[in-house]
Amino acid sequence: MLDEFRPMTLTEVARQLGTDPFEVVRILVQSNQVPDSLQFKSDQVEKLRQAFGKR
Repeated sequence: MLDEFRPMTLTEVARQLGTDPFEVVRILVQSNQVPDSLQFKSDQVEKLRQAFGKR
């Protein structure tokens, strides 16, 4: 339950989106949204999901 509130790592985000971590970084760089640390909150993951065209 508490895992839902902690930021996700790059690998966890990639796994959730069904893609490679390098692709996540590529999208972040392309959209000029590279965070200071590679830990992501749920709203950031949702933006990435939209960038990948996934629902």
